[in-house]
Amino acid sequence: MLNRIKDMQLCEVKTKGFKGKNQGCAAMRLRIDQTSFSFLNLNLDSSDGSVLKRLEMLKTILENTFAELKLSPEFATQDILLLFGDLNFRIAMSNTELREQIKAENFKSIQQFDELLVLRN
Repeated sequence: MLNRIKDMQLCEVKTKGFKGKNQGCAAMRLRIDQTSFSFLNLNLDSSDGSVLKRLEMLKTILENTFAELKLSPEFATQDILLLFGDLNFRIAMSNTELREQIKAENFKSIQQFDELLVLRN
């Protein structure tokens, strides 16, 4: 299997988060056979009410990941992009209300308050 892995590259992108803390991304890109993968381990801003800040950090990271490698056009994108880590998106409802919704098993109603799902849609 290891001989099928090619073109492995690593990089990091630093961003400034809440109270100037360093945050950002550690990333790895590789190809297995004819399929390219990028794995981005993110640490986005954790302050409450910072949906737009987290979104802006994510945009900066996506624009700058592997930029210093000056990749050829065919390798500048990937077939599969995996984002994981501490994204810090929230469910925008009070703790009490959320617990009530969970207890009542109203999971569909909770989804409309999930910041990441709202952004995705």
